[in-house]
Amino acid sequence: MEQAALTPKDFGLKVRSHPDTLIVTARNKMGSSKEVRVSVGLSDKLIETTWLARGAALDANRAHTAKFVAELLKLKPYDTSRPQSAYLWRDIPATQVVDYISGFINCDTSLQTETRPVAAFISAGATEELGLWDVAVIGTAGSGGVAPDESLGLPVFLQSRTCGLGTTARAIMVSSRRRVSAQGIERLGLSDALIEAAEAQYREDRELSDGAAVNYPDSAYRKVRPRPLLMIHLLEMRRPLAEGAETAALVEPEPVVAWGISFPPTPETNKTHRTVEYVVNTTWWREHFGEEPDEELESDA
Repeated sequence: MEQAALTPKDFGLKVRSHPDTLIVTARNKMGSSKEVRVSVGLSDKLIETTWLARGAALDANRAHTAKFVAELLKLKPYDTSRPQSAYLWRDIPATQVVDYISGFINCDTSLQTETRPVAAFISAGATEELGLWDVAVIGTAGSGGVAPDESLGLPVFLQSRTCGLGTTARAIMVSSRRRVSAQGIERLGLSDALIEAAEAQYREDRELSDGAAVNYPDSAYRKVRPRPLLMIHLLEMRRPLAEGAETAALVEPEPVVAWGISFPPTPETNKTHRTVEYVVNTTWWREHFGEEPDEELESDA
């Protein structure tokens, strides 16, 4: 856990998100597999690749993303009403998104973005709220005469992130907060009416006056999303700024790709609580949490 710069909270928050569906295989029933299985839901959640595998994986993921963007451009034009900082495609089939997620090399420390369960969750909801997607390639508006990067086949001004202290030769921690996207990004793809409705509901739930200054969290917009949002981020990763230095050094010479998904809530018409199963072996658990998993794990939420 210390080596990966993780805390029990990193895993526990995911476990406690749906305590009524928590399933952990007891150790005396694991047999030779030595696996702990945790069943959780991703509805109304944001997941992001907060850790990125280094080495060949970075180049492979950038090439895979460029291929995906080329497929999107062939499928339909992006929304030209969006600012240059974000290229947005609407109504993209779930199969396209599953193919992208499945082909992205996930870092084994990025717990919530493990490929198999995420792809399975999307496929399970493809006939309902996860059938059609908004997909965005996100950069910045650009400034200071810096040229955009074109490694994805589109001119994108890079977002800059400072790597977390847990960064190693094998993996990059995306910021000390382990957060990829900037606040407010989950408004992408929403109409002005939906944005206003989300903000009004947030004020009402907290009994705030219409004139009150409010810093709206992304979760407020997620609740009104008609479609899930896949966000592809093109980043320059820099080291923490050294004392006396004017510019922080790059961690990688080339841009790196990270992704995130904003999942809308499951429709009220769906009475089945859709979940996916994450698998963690006991060796991993011991390395990250310093102890063996309990015989039966109960939620403290």
